[in-house]
Amino acid sequence: MNVAEDENKFHDGGDEEKEGLNLLGSMPEELIGQVLGAVDQVFQLLNINEVARLLNMPSNRTQSDYGTAVVLGVATVAVAAVVGGIVYFNDGKAPWNRRKKHHPLTKQQWVESFESKEGRLSDGGEKVLHKARKGGIDISIRAEVWPFLLGLYDMKSTSAERQASDVCKSEEYQELRRQCAVLKERMVADSNKSSLEKDDSGSFEKVNEADILESMIDEKGETSESEPSSKTDEVSESKEKQDGVSNNDTEEIAANDEPSENPKVDDILAKGPKALEDYKDWMRIIRLDAVRMNAEWVPYSAVQANVSEEEAARRAGEVGIQDDDHLEASRRHHAARLVAILEAYALYDPETGYCQGMSDLLSPFVALMESDSQAFWCFVEYMKVAKANFRMDETGILRQLRLVGQIFQLSDPQLHDHLVRIQADDCFFVYRMVVVLLRRELSFEQTVCLWEVVWADWAALRLEATGGSRSVREALRRLPASKDLLLFTIAAAVLQKRKFIIEKCQGLDEILRECNAMAGKLDIWELIDDARELLRVFNSKETDSPRETFKVPGRRKTRSGTAALKMSSLKRGAGMNGGEGLVIVIMGVSGAGKSTIGELLGRNLNCPFIDADDFHQAENKDKMRNGIPLTEDDRLPWLEKLRDAMADYISEGKIAVLACSALRQSYRSILCSAADGPSPDNTKRVMFVHLIGSKELFESRLAARHEEGKHFMPPSLLQSQIELLEDDEKDSRSIIVSADASLSPQAIVDHIKNALSARLHG
Repeated sequence: MNVAEDENKFHDGGDEEKEGLNLLGSMPEELIGQVLGAVDQVFQLLNINEVARLLNMPSNRTQSDYGTAVVLGVATVAVAAVVGGIVYFNDGKAPWNRRKKHHPLTKQQWVESFESKEGRLSDGGEKVLHKARKGGIDISIRAEVWPFLLGLYDMKSTSAERQASDVCKSEEYQELRRQCAVLKERMVADSNKSSLEKDDSGSFEKVNEADILESMIDEKGETSESEPSSKTDEVSESKEKQDGVSNNDTEEIAANDEPSENPKVDDILAKGPKALEDYKDWMRIIRLDAVRMNAEWVPYSAVQANVSEEEAARRAGEVGIQDDDHLEASRRHHAARLVAILEAYALYDPETGYCQGMSDLLSPFVALMESDSQAFWCFVEYMKVAKANFRMDETGILRQLRLVGQIFQLSDPQLHDHLVRIQADDCFFVYRMVVVLLRRELSFEQTVCLWEVVWADWAALRLEATGGSRSVREALRRLPASKDLLLFTIAAAVLQKRKFIIEKCQGLDEILRECNAMAGKLDIWELIDDARELLRVFNSKETDSPRETFKVPGRRKTRSGTAALKMSSLKRGAGMNGGEGLVIVIMGVSGAGKSTIGELLGRNLNCPFIDADDFHQAENKDKMRNGIPLTEDDRLPWLEKLRDAMADYISEGKIAVLACSALRQSYRSILCSAADGPSPDNTKRVMFVHLIGSKELFESRLAARHEEGKHFMPPSLLQSQIELLEDDEKDSRSIIVSADASLSPQAIVDHIKNALSARLHG
């Protein structure tokens, strides 16, 4: 190679470049060849414009014209490729990624961006959006800027138009709150009516339920010391005067030709008792989730952090929050606002209603906005996109998981191939990240920074779609935007662990543990920078290659050639493995969801479901009901009964699903002995699925279940079960998979079926 000739091709080279050329000239020819080979890989990955942009050079030349300048500009990357064996990501870092300084949109810049005459953003908000997309928003103006980013305010609106919109939106929100009170009143009436039709014990339970509902009704926080029945009458009477609607009127209003005063209530009632029960469940879960919300937001909301005890008690009383005396005033106040807004949303959008995780999405709005109405409507705008995450059929989640898989496939084929090899290319290990938009992995401040950058992308794309100027299009070309930027951020987070995943992870559950361990360890701006670069590569690859050549991960085929789980013998409940049966044991501590998953898996496989709790002798149930842990002597007869029942299914060549804690290895050995017989491979006749999750998740489920009287196991015994649990590598043959208990039931069942298929056909 003639370095002197290549130096002549270098345009306007400086001292740095000349020193680099001298260094390159002194390299052994073999090393230069390796470097140039790696440079060719870089050109295959990036188009000429990308290389020029990264080197800050003109792009109107051919690849050869860059000569030594290109070699020098990417030498660091190339050497890393030669040494590390990968160009695109090395230990998860984009090789071209130079840490950028991120300066948020400041209050002064925000104020100066408005025209003084009409209060309209001077350039349609282009500069504001560009600044927000690059560096986020200063904390002091977030409550003002977010409504623009989310589309609540038009970017070209005047101050007068926004004020008028605020008034209308506030009235609409207050009307929703009024109808929430009417619906609760109806629920109290139904509870009292039902209590009269029950026996004494049933009546006691129903009256207690009515008491709870009644405490939610009084929007003004007024209390009464009267008996439940008289209290209900007083509330009903006062509401009749206020709303002009009695209980009887409410029942008949749907059939009335007159316009309804409570259209949202009528919509619920018209759908029948099930819809009313759903709303009642939403109210209960909303209160549980609101009271458990952490205090991360407190440093970002000085006014709400210093709320008085009296004001907090008033707001809590308005929405009927109970058992919150242990909370400081700021958290009680925050919880009460969450309840009010989430109840209104469940009425506003009953098709979505309420699902756990939605309170996490609302909390930042409540923390940074003092107006309930504004927080509600910003949340509504956000949920227009995010509610796809809470669909029962999970189509929204599955679309996003497929896209994450496609990002891996296009950007890091080596990682994607490994995921395919270990049957994890469905990307269920990022399920939680997708559902709650990285809220659990990031701190409050990091979450807010990411969300507002994502919203700014959405706003920029809206501006372009509605006839944005040439400067908007140019800005989007320089800094690409995507409605799925959050998914690219999630992919970037996983790619930071690519080396560990490729070298150490041999199953989805191992990747899941690694992803869950990311919480509190992520640099949000580094992730956003990496996500932007991923987006550039993704867009260029999609442009350069036919779309159909990149297969979207979906239902995988097994060796037998069927989708996901070809086991007709399982679905018929017939035998397999030479006429021998199979028992799938769903194990884990109380609150993990063993019964829920077991029942659903049984329905999916068309086989019987066995609940181990049904095999406990009465003495064991009494002990647990009274908070007394079981001894080994207590458990042994129970385990032996379960083993005998399992043996019956196996010997008859049948399939069954068993929900059993099976906490210790010795317990699992007893259960495995049910398969003692002609086949030495018990791992294909007794298989364990371990539901894993956080202690907080299990505690919340146990508390809700115990409160409803649905189970004899009190939350106080959870710790004793956690201490008993043994989950080590010695059980790797029988524990076929671990599943994240926080995922949806169907997602867990699909994951189990894939793992089961792999074991049976492996």
